Amino acid sequence: VIPGLLGLVWFVAWWILVKECPERDPHISVEELKYIQNSLGPQEKIYKATIHPWREILTSLPFWAITVAHFVEIWGFHSLINQLPDFVKGLSYHQSYTKILLFSNPRQTDTSGSYLKRDGFLAVLPFLVTAGLMQLSGQVADWLLATGFTMATIIRKLYICGAFLGEVVLLIVLVFLNTASGVIVCVSLASAFQACTWAALSANHLELAPRHAGVLMGVSQTVATLAAITSPLFTGFIVRNKRADEWRLVLYVAAALYLSGAVFYGMFGSAEKQVWAEEPPCIVKENDCNRRCDRRHTKEIRATHVQVLTI
Repeated sequence: VIPGLLGLVWFVAWWILVKECPERDPHISVEELKYIQNSLGPQEKIYKATIHPWREILTSLPFWAITVAHFVEIWGFHSLINQLPDFVKGLSYHQSYTKILLFSNPRQTDTSGSYLKRDGFLAVLPFLVTAGLMQLSGQVADWLLATGFTMATIIRKLYICGAFLGEVVLLIVLVFLNTASGVIVCVSLASAFQACTWAALSANHLELAPRHAGVLMGVSQTVATLAAITSPLFTGFIVRNKRADEWRLVLYVAAALYLSGAVFYGMFGSAEKQVWAEEPPCIVKENDCNRRCDRRHTKEIRATHVQVLTI
């Protein structure tokens, strides 16, 4: 209920505050508006009815590298972090676990609520790590790009492939841990790697094809949503008796996916603008902005533009 209500509050705020362009924002200052307009430069290029090159998109290996990485990351997230309480309990760490989380006997629970406080903190710790390091890792990536230390593609591969390989190691380590506190620390470290993944993955669509970034994100997010649906189902199908060997199989599958994702993105990932994304924009006259502009009109518009310049 609470997430749903928060979603409604966010929607209302978004509907009221977000505008189509800076000129329509009643809250923007004159200085900020001038800064944005000067940064964008003269807006002679008007994009209408963008034609997405679906064949090129669906056959682009760099795009599928993003999609595979997106799928793998969401699978690992839902396999481990969202299943953390059941995972720790299922590994038969009952004695140590009751000292840390809320699986103790209710009669033995501290009436001061200390277990509840510890449980809440430990359950949210991986998310706090992800939220904090995502900002930091993004700033570091931007700094590396700004200083020209290395190319964008190398940075993206370093972040995504390095994070995936780190998570493979941590998942294997989890199999052999025998303390609940060790599991929590290991999962928190995995969350740190996930933060690095998102810092690179979130910008990669825009780097490949700025004009089609929304479509690319929509497709990869749809595929990743399938991971969010199937991963808990797979875990529930395997982990029926909450035994350690069942959870180990879940960890091995997640590790194999992370390894495959690292190899695939390492081979085909890119942060360079793709050739199929270099489609020249339609240029229309200032008094003809409402005209539908697509590929069928490109030649006609160019001819008209040449005639106007000749006159």
